[in-house]
Amino acid sequence: MDFEIILNELKTCLSLEHPKNIGQENLDKLIDYAIKNGNREIVWRIALSYSNFNLDFTKIMLYFIEAKDEFYVIETLYAAGDDKIDLKLSKKKVLETNDNEFIGKVIEDVKLYYGVKSNKDLNKIIEGGSND
Repeated sequence: MDFEIILNELKTCLSLEHPKNIGQENLDKLIDYAIKNGNREIVWRIALSYSNFNLDFTKIMLYFIEAKDEFYVIETLYAAGDDKIDLKLSKKKVLETNDNEFIGKVIEDVKLYYGVKSNKDLNKIIEGGSND
């Protein structure tokens, strides 16, 4: 699989025109390659491109949490969906940053995503896995 071809297409297009299911192992390799050779937008576009497949995008979420990039944290949630991200692990990693400003922004963004107002309701959703 030529990851460079995929990254080049994602540099000029919002998402891949006709992505094929590459499987979890190749997705993880592509994500690693994009993190080393691309930029945050390209990494997010990978989630957008492959979101119709039953793949796990937690690696992308954790990358944006480590970078403390709340914009791409919530955009990854919107692109991939909460059923394709380990929300409990993501919550743990957000809290482990000990960055109150970052944590607050992520909480507010995720509340908007789920349409809830209280932290208690949000926590129920995260601990349960989804809002369905």
